Amino acid sequence: RLAPAEPNRELVHLNLGRLAALRGDLVSAEREWRAVLATAPENAVARLELGTLAARQGRLAEARQLFAEAVGRDAGSPEAWANLGAAAAATGDVAAGRQALDRAYALDPTFAAALINRVVVEVAAGDLGAAQVWYERLAAAAPEHPSLAPLAARIAAARSSAKR
Repeated sequence: RLAPAEPNRELVHLNLGRLAALRGDLVSAEREWRAVLATAPENAVARLELGTLAARQGRLAEARQLFAEAVGRDAGSPEAWANLGAAAAATGDVAAGRQALDRAYALDPTFAAALINRVVVEVAAGDLGAAQVWYERLAAAAPEHPSLAPLAARIAAARSSAKR
């Protein structure tokens, strides 16, 4: 047999949710990811998906909670820590955001999302020196990353604005 008689229901719901999100059907996506948690409450991936959805919809406190729960279930996930860091900073807790992003970086110093999020957090916090350091780490880790130019522009704009 090439496929199991009973497919992994968690994976099926995760993928159905991803397909729904790609179609723009966020209600169905959320329903599929919540179905995963109904049968597998320890699933960190479903929490990451739900957290990302909540963040995109501006439900930042909910996103932060979901990312924190994902970290609690998979503390070795740089993605979970990077998302938690971004959400914590977006909800006004920059110190917690930096701490979570530091953890993501410690787990994987080449994980671009963590580096990008850290640059964004530092620019928003007004620490342009730190933003430059994290930008340079991103450039070293992923020299062809498409976010490099927009981040450089963001740092330059913040520097220009600070001079006024």
